[in-house]
Parts: sequence; C-alpha cells; structure tokens
Amino acid sequence: MRNLSPENVTEALTRVFDKTPDPRLKELLCTLVRYLHNYAREVQLRPEEWAFAMDAMLRAGKISDTRRNEFIMFSDVLGLSAVVDMMNGAGGKGETAFSQLGPFFEDGLPLAPSHIVDLRATPDGVLPGDPVLFIGSVVSGGGEPVAGAYVDAWQTDVDGLYDLQRPELKGASRLRCRLRTNEDGQFVLKTIRPLGYTAPMDGPGGQMLTATHRNIWRPAHFHFRIGAEGHRTLVTELFPEGDEHLDNDVAFGVRSSLVLTLPECDSQELAREWDMPVPFKKVDYRFELAKAQ
Repeated sequence: MRNLSPENVTEALTRVFDKTPDPRLKELLCTLVRYLHNYAREVQLRPEEWAFAMDAMLRAGKISDTRRNEFIMFSDVLGLSAVVDMMNGAGGKGETAFSQLGPFFEDGLPLAPSHIVDLRATPDGVLPGDPVLFIGSVVSGGGEPVAGAYVDAWQTDVDGLYDLQRPELKGASRLRCRLRTNEDGQFVLKTIRPLGYTAPMDGPGGQMLTATHRNIWRPAHFHFRIGAEGHRTLVTELFPEGDEHLDNDVAFGVRSSLVLTLPECDSQELAREWDMPVPFKKVDYRFELAKAQ
C-alpha cells in the first residue's frame, strides 16, 4: 500500500475487506469507509478536529455503562435513531410506529408475576404524580390478540428522572417493569404521568448540544419494548398530548400516531376496581406488531 493519496486511499482500504465471508458485513464496512473518507475530504478535516472527535468518543465510552449509553444519545440527537426507526418500522399497514429505545433502557429485568403491575408502589409508599391507568392491548397484523408477549415499560418520575439517574435508589428499579400479556393480549400499568426532561448534558453529547445552541428538551413519554414469537420486536414511545416540546423533540422521536390523549376519569366504580385514586387518567392503547420477515 505504497504511494497512497487522499484520492486513492479509499479504494485501497475497501479492498482489504474483499475476503470478508459475510456479504452484508462487507457492504456495511465498505460503505462506511467511503462515507467517512468523503466526509473528511469534503470538509477538509483538520488534525485537531479529528483529535477532538476521537476524544469525544473516548469520553462517551467512559461515561457509558450498563445503565447509560452516551453513544445512543449521540445517535438520538443526530437523528440517526429516527432515520433507522422510520425506515424499519414506520407503522405501515396499521402497525405501531417505532421510536427511540433511548439511552436509559435496562435489559434483563425480572419478570413480573402478573400482567398487572402497580408502578406507583414502592417500599416507602405510593409515588407522587398524576395517576394514570394504562391498559395496553397487543395484537398482530390481523388484529388477533398476542398472548404471552414480553413487555418492557419504563418512564420518568415527577422530576423528569429515570431510576437509573437516581444513585440513592442503589440499583433498585422504579417506574420500570417487565411483564407478559395475558391470554387476551392485555397488560395493565398503574402508573403516573411522566415528565419531559433535557438530554443528559454532563457528557460529550450535551457538549455538542450546547455548542450548537440546540433545543435540549424531550417531551414527556412512556417507553415500551414489546416482543413476541413470530413478530418483529417493537420499540416505541407514546407522547401525552399538550407537551410544549412535541414539535421540537431533541431526539426526533415524535410521530403523530404516537401522540395520545390522557382523558380524566372520575368513575368511583373503576377506581375501586383498579384501586386508583379519583380522579385519574385512563388510557386504552392498542399496540399492533408486524409479522417477522
């Protein structure tokens, strides 16, 4: 590889992947190399700018762990997550649209013993916040209930914080659960209205937002990841109507089909049935999964 130049180094580099046995891996790497090299040539990337970017990735790695992923945050605020979501799960044919997994998803939670979970309950009592009864139904493309679907749900509290952002919890889960739908494809969460929040500003992703004078807010939302055999795993968010940042979400996660109303319910009968205070918000939402391809 002698006599390399800015003009021929890209071709030389892509040739080193010629023996890659996986054609998709080869395509991904060669295309990435071409775009990276073209970007560097187009902007005439300087050594100090390259060094700053390398340091930003190093700092993103240092601040990331199993409870926070700064690289996902970069993907979100640069719109890459939104592009991938919309290309691969745009909600066509009635399926629920995809939206961000976000940097605060936690995998491997223990499975709740029931399809009904009270997220407000803690060892110290009931969490403060506007009470919400969320009744979800999981169906397949033809409208058939999906029994036994795995549902991960997580959200912020009244301070706009996830449990992973609260060191005083010492790793305990709060406003987060994993459950399975019942034979009718239903699950029920007794929860509170989430609060919007700013993107985490203590890392290199936040530094980029500050430097570019970007909006740093996400509208309030409920997170869901739903998986079932024979279906594509759905990752999505639901956004309560009325949030001031629905139209300038820093992570580009809002879709019209994912905005929902939270109607107030003052039914004493329903309150007794579900052990909810009066009044409370009641949501009935149907998640439609696409068939696996």
